[in-house]
Amino acid sequence: TPQSTTTATARADRVQKILQLKYQLSDRLQTPALGQDHRDDCWEQCEYLVYDGFVRDIPPHSLVRLPVYLQAILKRLDKTELDPKQANRALPLIRELWQQYLELEDGEQGTPEQLQQLRWMIEEFRISCFAQPMKTRGPVSENKIRKLIDTIRSG
Repeated sequence: TPQSTTTATARADRVQKILQLKYQLSDRLQTPALGQDHRDDCWEQCEYLVYDGFVRDIPPHSLVRLPVYLQAILKRLDKTELDPKQANRALPLIRELWQQYLELEDGEQGTPEQLQQLRWMIEEFRISCFAQPMKTRGPVSENKIRKLIDTIRSG
């Protein structure tokens, strides 16, 4: 049907854009001007966003946001190279929240839906911490993320 062809074409275009952004990021992350801790964090973020099977695994409503997350990493790199102070302040918090997510996922705590919600909330929070003035999908904060983590742990 024409609509499914249009949907498939839009999806293919999106995937192409995602792969182009990932290629740009791979190139940018070679820059020694960026601190190793930021490079490592960005690499890990990229690896969790774009990997073999990501198109199959990531829910469509999140896949639509992938180009935004990758563009936010590029913006983060630009801003961090110019003035690392804000990024240096935010990095330990992001790392802590991300580690908690990974521990919950590894321990298979919470429902798959809760883990997905937490995972994408952290991506949105990265935008608010590192890539202003880019907009998040909705309101997101450290407190909301911590509340969800507590809900998953006590569940």
